Amino acid sequence: NQDNRAWVVPLHVLLYGEAAFQIILVLLAAGTVLLIACGNIAGFLLARAATRSQEMAIRAALGASRARVIRQLLTESTLMALAGGMGAVLLAFWSMDTLKAFIPPTIPRTGNIRLDGTVLLFALLVSLFTGLFFGLIPALSATRARLTEVIKGVKPRRKRGRELFKAQNVFVIGQLALGLILAHTGLLLIQSYTSLQETEQGFDEEHTLTLGVTLGGDAYDNPEERQAFFDQLIPRIQAVPGVLAAGATSKLPLQGGTNGPAFTEEMMAQDPGGNGVLTESSTVAGGYFEAMGISLLAGRTLIPEDAQEAAPGVMINQAAAQSFRPEQNPLGRRFSFGDDTPHWLTVVGVVSDVRQWGPGSRPRPEAYAGYAVNPRFRMFITVSAAGDPRDLIRPVRQAVLTVDPNQPVSEIRTMGEIVDSQLAGREFYTLLIGLFSALALGLAAAGIYGVISYYVAQRTRELGVRVALGANRAGLVRLVARRALALVVAGIFFGLAGMAVATLIVSSLLFGVGPVDLPTMAGGLASLLAVGAAGAFIPGVRATRLSPVEALRNE
Repeated sequence: NQDNRAWVVPLHVLLYGEAAFQIILVLLAAGTVLLIACGNIAGFLLARAATRSQEMAIRAALGASRARVIRQLLTESTLMALAGGMGAVLLAFWSMDTLKAFIPPTIPRTGNIRLDGTVLLFALLVSLFTGLFFGLIPALSATRARLTEVIKGVKPRRKRGRELFKAQNVFVIGQLALGLILAHTGLLLIQSYTSLQETEQGFDEEHTLTLGVTLGGDAYDNPEERQAFFDQLIPRIQAVPGVLAAGATSKLPLQGGTNGPAFTEEMMAQDPGGNGVLTESSTVAGGYFEAMGISLLAGRTLIPEDAQEAAPGVMINQAAAQSFRPEQNPLGRRFSFGDDTPHWLTVVGVVSDVRQWGPGSRPRPEAYAGYAVNPRFRMFITVSAAGDPRDLIRPVRQAVLTVDPNQPVSEIRTMGEIVDSQLAGREFYTLLIGLFSALALGLAAAGIYGVISYYVAQRTRELGVRVALGANRAGLVRLVARRALALVVAGIFFGLAGMAVATLIVSSLLFGVGPVDLPTMAGGLASLLAVGAAGAFIPGVRATRLSPVEALRNE
């Protein structure tokens, strides 16, 4: 094992990789929606507490302590939360199979998703916490009623109404701030995903079929036997009707690869102990570049004679040509992957870049050697089709069996399917966070509606007097809209700080868009303003329909 190397990674990184961060991000989004929903319930309980002041005062007159009344109200809010948690568990149980069908295969261990004791305990604890925590402030507010005022039939002081209204404002502002954070994050991820879909990957996605072959066993121990296999196979595939070009490669784009430091002759002479240029190394055969739709930019493609030279001919991509020395012509230059006895390679052609390490990764320097130079056991056949590439699966497989009846093929996929599989995870969490963002904005609109409705109810007499004195409907709508706008502005103020933190969290997932993107930020602010307008619309219209006589009689 002297020349072998080990790559050590933690098991959880191997199992989950980038999916772990994506799952945590979705969990944070779900938690944000939960907080907004709890803020809504807390606002509802505050408004309900105002209508129960007489009940609470009578209980106090009959000897109930304040702590006893608070316990009763917390019990009510906790039972409400437990009922919601139980409903969520039942909904999760009924919809689990449907939801799992939408989870892409890139997220590991989805088969282990189930309702077990841990999930039920988590749901119980979350329900208890939300019921107690968000029911505490309404419970404290409901027990502040003055016994003498209630007995005399006097309504609560306006000051106490304003205090209640302020508490509701705090919850609504918090909902708006969280909704803005989630909406901005969702818009960033949607824009990033759209940019990624539109990014040129450097190969033909629509018309390329790929099949994996592993030349194992005694029949392929010698490199010459493996070379003979592809020398026979590729011409047979090219003869299949509908095939435009055929080749093979040791690694497909987007799938990662193998790399090492590459040194040109000048680099080796100037800095023998340097790090070189980290360069991908691939083995290709036949018309690989034509089959993949990779453009030839300079020089020529590989020929069998390249393997017989003292410094075998290889091809490099544009990124490698620029990394070695961009001001010089790369053709004819020699480089080596560097060791004590360099094995020199000569550049005979330059091709366009492909993204080797994923759709969002930058193209890296890459060198392509002919199969005779580095005959690998594991290769991928690549076929360019005139029509639907999947129509060629059967004849291409038959061509493989004609060369070797015992040689199986595996991982039969089109390059379009490979691209889709690479984007599936990003598409999944982008969709989820987008849905959570829409749900959060809807809940925030409901919160504003509740607060503005309470505001209109508190000022019924004032609004009725304004109508009696000749106030027009537009003036009343502006009065209500100003209150909603004040809440939205406060939500934006606190939400901007949270947006800065959220963009830092998701910055590693962004592609083609910066964390500070003014159009995306403007979209988030516009969505929040629309939420404020929607939440204030019905209470504003209701205010214009007040009858002065009914308003004064109500007072």
